[in-house]
Amino acid sequence: MARKPDSQLELPIVKNEANKASIELQNQILSFFDNFLLYQKGLRALRAKSFEALSYLELGTVGGFRKQIKAPAGLGKTTAVIDNLSRCKGNVIWFLTPNHKLAEEVYQLLQQRANVEPHFIKGRSKDNCDLSDHAQKIGSQGLPVQSTLCEECVFKETCGYQELKRQIESLPELKADDPPRVFVMTHNYLVLPSIAPKPHLVIIDESHWNMFCESFTLNISELSAFANKEKEHYSAYSDIVDLLNQVAKNGLDKTLKELDLSAAKMHLEKQLRELISAVKNDPLNHSETPKIRKIQLIIIFIKQLEHEISLKRSNPESIIFNLDTIKVHHLKAPVIKGNVPMLLIDASADLEINRHIWGKGLKEAEIKVERNAYVIQVSKSFSKYSLGGSKDLTALNEDQEQTRERVISYINNMAGSSQKPIFLAAPKGILDSIGSELSPNIEKVSFNNLRGQDKFKNLEVGIILSREQPQASDIESLARCLRSRTAERGLLYGRYTKTPSYYLMQDNSKLEAKDTWYHPDGLSNRILRQIREEELEQAIDRLRLVHNTEAKLIIILCNVPLNITLNRLWSFKELLEGGSRLELALKQAFKYDRAFPLGYTEWAILFQELFTSKDAAKSYYDNMGGLKRVKTQLIYLLGNDPFIEVKYWRNKGQRKPCIGIVCARSPDIKQALESVVGPIIKVELIGPFLIE
Repeated sequence: MARKPDSQLELPIVKNEANKASIELQNQILSFFDNFLLYQKGLRALRAKSFEALSYLELGTVGGFRKQIKAPAGLGKTTAVIDNLSRCKGNVIWFLTPNHKLAEEVYQLLQQRANVEPHFIKGRSKDNCDLSDHAQKIGSQGLPVQSTLCEECVFKETCGYQELKRQIESLPELKADDPPRVFVMTHNYLVLPSIAPKPHLVIIDESHWNMFCESFTLNISELSAFANKEKEHYSAYSDIVDLLNQVAKNGLDKTLKELDLSAAKMHLEKQLRELISAVKNDPLNHSETPKIRKIQLIIIFIKQLEHEISLKRSNPESIIFNLDTIKVHHLKAPVIKGNVPMLLIDASADLEINRHIWGKGLKEAEIKVERNAYVIQVSKSFSKYSLGGSKDLTALNEDQEQTRERVISYINNMAGSSQKPIFLAAPKGILDSIGSELSPNIEKVSFNNLRGQDKFKNLEVGIILSREQPQASDIESLARCLRSRTAERGLLYGRYTKTPSYYLMQDNSKLEAKDTWYHPDGLSNRILRQIREEELEQAIDRLRLVHNTEAKLIIILCNVPLNITLNRLWSFKELLEGGSRLELALKQAFKYDRAFPLGYTEWAILFQELFTSKDAAKSYYDNMGGLKRVKTQLIYLLGNDPFIEVKYWRNKGQRKPCIGIVCARSPDIKQALESVVGPIIKVELIGPFLIE
């Protein structure tokens, strides 16, 4: 394991309660599947019109039930769920993951561990479709790929995707005692049609909410292009286009609220059907094909406009008018119907965000466990901009260049002192910028590419560099999408604000964080935390800090407070020097004997390399939080050794005594103190060294 900085005093690690958390997780998952099986019995009884159903169905669950389990990475959520699937005999289950790699891993686990019938649903790709590029392009233009391309494709009989489709369609009907049929696929199929049969149960692994958020911009002149005089409901559609020019300037007025939006939709839907039919024979080259997706977007806009008008709002939440452009925000409809039971498993799930997608009936069970790690955080932002991750290196100023060089040097030094590779997570732009200058003894991964990755679990040192923090407008755009089905209103759109927040320290104290931006709108701030804080914690948890027997070392080069207990909170300078000035002063004092002064005036006299003047020492002392905070830190640093607090005088003319501490095991208190502070004439005992 990589060595901790020399100045750090060893501290016993609190015993981890991972086993207790694992049992709680198992019980939560067991309970969910118990309820699902009762629910299935109740549905069968209902279909038989039996009063017996009342003994199986809890009040409010006839329409389905949904639950999310939030538990730390590495606790075994996915495996625990897989081990319970075999109980669901005769059922079709969808198991969805963020990407194909994780889906492949789940599929293999199902084959190895579970008595189920697994199927891996892969989308069209170069591996299974000769025209996958064409299929992707057709799908992006809003056309149904199967009917437009596949049905007449010359490769249909040898196509891997079509063969999978035929296999699934030919599967025999499930009987009550058959092993469950589990279809593994990616999150894309939450909003896209799948060749898998309709599910009785859905398992969603990892965060997925942003799959449903879509925003786009229309130009009012584009809407005018689809006003076709030869088509039915032309006048209704034309009236909308005419008035939208006024709305862009005046907002949603009374006149627009009286328009026949249903007729306008029918005007577009008829054109859409005709266009799809017209381009079917040559969808890639037909001149009318680009119009299809545009009409679909305009229909979404009109539906969203209907929603806004129904709420009688003067300023719409999901539609923004800006001169002749319209920005539309909407939430894609889930493919899965509302009565299908569902289990979400995720280390960073946000209940309120997921309820915007799956409904207010979604319940949550959160399982917490202490990470077995020694965590040092640096109170500096290390933004992508300052490290060259978002601009040309020649544009960096002198201070930024120096910071960038020191960050690279520090990371390389840590890698050089470790026998195993060390772990580094950072924004992709930063890794692209500094990657070529880093040691080969570093395993690198970018944020937003972390979920489910298990290959770093045996590493012992992790460095988390910088953070993701999108523009406030980008966060708000996602919030508008999530709110687009509701009557909710956002608050204070347009900016971040600095809000008091705190670091959690291992001595149970809290230190206020400075210069951290949050969003004043509640939902927007939850989204920001998902992208920023939760991604940082996901990165930290790649080292699997739950079941490890020895504490691993985590260095957080970012000033965002997290839901993680810190052993140290240092400045970047203190990190490079191997400790805070208090720790370095303590180490210097202990070279002579186990005694230490508590006053900043004494610090300035005795530790001149660390405190260049009395004012500098006082400033550091005040920034720490005064004497109480100094004592708290010292008790934490000293560990289990007993110390006593004393007062001492250097000369007869000294009116106010100095305060210090001395190890209670010292045979001669005065001599021990003099070894550190120099000659004194008198010393008196105050009592045990405790926090007041």
